[in-house]
Amino acid sequence: MVAFDDNGKIDILGLLPDELEAEILKLGEKKFRAGQIFDWLHVKRVSSFDEMTNLSVQLRNLLNEKFCLKSLFVSKKLESHIYMSLRTEIMWNP
Repeated sequence: MVAFDDNGKIDILGLLPDELEAEILKLGEKKFRAGQIFDWLHVKRVSSFDEMTNLSVQLRNLLNEKFCLKSLFVSKKLESHIYMSLRTEIMWNP
């Protein structure tokens, strides 16, 4: 399902591989570009389109116009000392 931000840009991180491919084909790009972009987003985990150095500047600019790239962040981190102690004990006892 395609989701949009407040500016009407598509949330590119929310696209499934086939949805990303369809969107890239709509831009007039070749199919393999979707794989390159997916790799940048989900393997290399870039935070901006400008970091996608194997894409042309024109394509990166087009991606910036059509898509948003929101980074995820941890808003609250909870730790359980009981779990950590139990896990340590299990790891050290064969």
